[in-house]
Amino acid sequence: ELSQYVEDIFIKIAETYPQAMIYQFNVAQDRLFKLENTVAPTELAKKIQQRLDKFQNHYAFIQSCNQLTNPEHKLIHYYLDKIKETLLDASINKKEQLKLIAEDLWQDVFSPTKPFVGDQIGSYALRFMKVWEKEFVKAFGEGLSKVLSLNWNTFNSDKNIQTIIKKLKEAPINSGYEKLSTFSTWLANYDSNNYLYEAKIEIPGQYSGNSEPFLPAHITVSNFGQNVLVLGSIRRPKRLTIHGSNEKSYNFLVKGIEDLRLDQRIEQLFSLMNEIFLQDSECQKRELKINTFQVIPMTKMLGILEWVDSTVPIKNLLSKEMQNSYGIELDQNNALIARRKWLDSLPDNRNKSIAEQHVALLALDERTIADNFNNHQSLLPGSLLKKSLERLCSSPEAFLYVKNKFIRNYATLSISSYILGVGDRHLENFLVSTATGEV
Repeated sequence: ELSQYVEDIFIKIAETYPQAMIYQFNVAQDRLFKLENTVAPTELAKKIQQRLDKFQNHYAFIQSCNQLTNPEHKLIHYYLDKIKETLLDASINKKEQLKLIAEDLWQDVFSPTKPFVGDQIGSYALRFMKVWEKEFVKAFGEGLSKVLSLNWNTFNSDKNIQTIIKKLKEAPINSGYEKLSTFSTWLANYDSNNYLYEAKIEIPGQYSGNSEPFLPAHITVSNFGQNVLVLGSIRRPKRLTIHGSNEKSYNFLVKGIEDLRLDQRIEQLFSLMNEIFLQDSECQKRELKINTFQVIPMTKMLGILEWVDSTVPIKNLLSKEMQNSYGIELDQNNALIARRKWLDSLPDNRNKSIAEQHVALLALDERTIADNFNNHQSLLPGSLLKKSLERLCSSPEAFLYVKNKFIRNYATLSISSYILGVGDRHLENFLVSTATGEV
């Protein structure tokens, strides 16, 4: 067993730098949810857990970040999906898995008290319980007891269940600024002056692994900003502001119902690539680098990301320029209209989603696909990106600087992403610095 060679090292880290380990360890041995923690802990894991158990504030922080995810989205995009997956999976003990889902769902969504934070859960969750608990009991039984007797047919045919799903999907959820206490009174009330040093929460992301940490220099959380920004994307992630002990503010994006472990690994690999660039004279001469940000998974379905200030998605830049120069929305340009018209014209392709329509292109020859793509692309104004970057600049010299930064940075990031096999590279997933043009 490898553990005998590394056990002392891990225990030493847990004792000396517990906050370097607590979030990652919780991903492996989740203290909040049984559903994501079905593997029995090893003896080493038990020893580490004993050393981390005293950091109750940190587990309360994880629980409170979990409360920032709207319960509607937890149900639709996680718990009800988990029930469907379980009912379709013939390889597992369905009753045991459904029991875990029901217990976690009830505790996470309908219990007025939560582990580590008690009743400090925010008014939004309490209102949701009041409105939805009776409907869930009607459909799934008291304490969700009927979940254990579900099968695929009853799940899809039960009118009460399908009514709940329909209502949850249609439930309006606002974006914009909200009071932090709406989602978590524990976060809203947190004040580091109430705790001894060891119980204070460090601002996440301060352990690089490149050198031994110097704990006295680490910044701790003084308190949290009293407003959160609710983003307009599908699962309504929240921007949380942390006020540090150095009197500076730090923004993080809290994302629930999403496994951020892969994102974290990619950012770590990008950092490694940056080290390689620094060691190569030709890369240094060309100023090649990838801008990275901190990603901190807290559970298998929750994490926070460092918020990058003064940036805007490339799509927003292009949309604004299209509107200013041509008076139309980017999604209504001639290239996209021609593309969709061509996709619809292909055999049996009209009533499919645009993603399914593109999959159907695999049946065509390479030249046909390339020629049509180039034809559609030519309908976009060739100067659209150039003009978008020009609007960020106050002089021709500034434009040359921003243009060069953009080209080098975008090319480096694109090639590095290709090498790592990173997908989902659309215009909303690239952020451009409005100060430097870096991506």
